[in-house]
Amino acid sequence: MLRRMFKSLARVQARYYKQIVALTLIITVFQVYGATFMYMETDFSKFQPPTEPAVILNNKVQDTFAGQDSIFLVIELDPDIDSNNAVKDIRDPRVVRMLKDLGDEILQDPAVDSVFSVGARFPKDNITDDIDEMIDIFNKYPASRQFFNRDYTATMAIVRANIGELMSRRKRSSIPYKRT
Repeated sequence: MLRRMFKSLARVQARYYKQIVALTLIITVFQVYGATFMYMETDFSKFQPPTEPAVILNNKVQDTFAGQDSIFLVIELDPDIDSNNAVKDIRDPRVVRMLKDLGDEILQDPAVDSVFSVGARFPKDNITDDIDEMIDIFNKYPASRQFFNRDYTATMAIVRANIGELMSRRKRSSIPYKRT
């Protein structure tokens, strides 16, 4: 029975192949046109009714914290540098100073609220030059290990910024005021 059905389908396709190709092309044109109107919604709150308690609570949290963004910076050593003076351990005082300076510079931006890194916890003028002493300082605080990878060749910094609020303030300030 299945064989008979496929044979009759093959006969129809062989007999009307031009019409089938034309119909397929017409359908494809409409699909391509329709595809230009497609978009992907990534905001899950739009899938819920606005009166849903979870959506109401989420909106309150966003209003309270103003949509703060977190940016994660990864700082890693270059293993290809072949120099006697090259940094081999991310806990090196030169790296900690660089992280402190980088954090201070990033904080100059009005959109940035805070910078958190291993360098941010040290006063700038109180960073030792001895790498062994710096390693001992980090070893005293086991929680500091979470900021380094296992072989101490990379660390991270977290920048908390209010980019969305800053952008909306800039848009509002660029709108000319009209008196009526």
